[in-house]
Amino acid sequence: MQYRKFGKTGETVSILGFGCMRLPVMDGKPEKIDSTKTDEMLNYAYDHGVNYFDTAYTYHRPMDPAVKKGFSEDVLGDCFRGSKREKIFFATKLPTFNIYKKEEFEETLNGSLRSLKTDRIDFYLAHSLTKPTWDRMVKLGMLEFLQKAKESGKVRHLGFSFHDDLSVFKEIINAFNWEFAQIQYNYLDVERQAGTEGLHYASSKGLGMTIMEPLRGGKLINIPSKEINDLWKESEHPDWTPAQRGLYFVWNDPAVSVVLSGMGALEQVKENIAAAENAAPGILSEKELALYSRVRDMYWKRIIAPCTGCEYCMPCPQGVNIPENLNVLNELYMFDNFAESKRAYEFLPKESRAEQCINCGTCLPKCPQKIQIPDHMSELTNRMA
Repeated sequence: MQYRKFGKTGETVSILGFGCMRLPVMDGKPEKIDSTKTDEMLNYAYDHGVNYFDTAYTYHRPMDPAVKKGFSEDVLGDCFRGSKREKIFFATKLPTFNIYKKEEFEETLNGSLRSLKTDRIDFYLAHSLTKPTWDRMVKLGMLEFLQKAKESGKVRHLGFSFHDDLSVFKEIINAFNWEFAQIQYNYLDVERQAGTEGLHYASSKGLGMTIMEPLRGGKLINIPSKEINDLWKESEHPDWTPAQRGLYFVWNDPAVSVVLSGMGALEQVKENIAAAENAAPGILSEKELALYSRVRDMYWKRIIAPCTGCEYCMPCPQGVNIPENLNVLNELYMFDNFAESKRAYEFLPKESRAEQCINCGTCLPKCPQKIQIPDHMSELTNRMA
């Protein structure tokens, strides 16, 4: 295993981190984690040098929206008791999207400590910050709480994970003495969310950088078209698997400290650890990076609705979340993975799905991209049915 410095935290982390959001489950229920398979995977990673294990308060919670706490932390805490705990880092997250009262900060942190069976959390993140969530958390006193949690010793290093655009990312970076940040980054999303510019901006401020979704939630594993597959045949590394291509792109950048992979099977753990043994900044030549750019362009050309997420079309009189539904439809075209798109669609609240559209056309004159929104809502509804 190779290791990199984690920004101004002063820690040294394995370049591969174990993301504990997609652990193997039984009966298709996220709360029923298969502890036997999971322990085998976690211990294999530990034995091969992985020292960064990432979870969250909400990971592997039941589908019941009334239940806020998941079981990922519990399984991780059970696996790494005793001497093993001292050789690894636990990263977990404060569920900002579920907190509306000041006292819930401390209650949630203590709940994570109990589940992880530990007296301190090495890397504590404000989970999934967006502009609305960030503004609400600041007003509620989250930053003061985080600082006190660190001073108390319950938390060693403070960071945040992020899902919004670059300007919001920079605003959050500049507002607090963060030590690390976690962003979605892969060879498709170089100009989306924080993107390459955000990655380098945070790194220049001394933040350790954790990367999530290096394979776009597994979507980059299956090549959706012959044209894209033929492009990859031009690679200088024709023997690389799609997973290796995705991981090496992220590891190629020296601003990256640790790359998280949400591994759900032992075979994935083995493949990713083998890939990590050969990863290094600059592993990709300029010619190879140009090939990634051509592949990226081909993926984005597959989308059917050029939605920028500006939300000028909102609010919809029927409550449809138009940008989110267009995103589901676009990803269906991009990746040709119906099961994954169906899952994403059903994850949306029923009242905000495309099926609520009545073709009133209120959105049409508002869209700067001139997208025929009702037609797309109808298509998505039919496809999902």
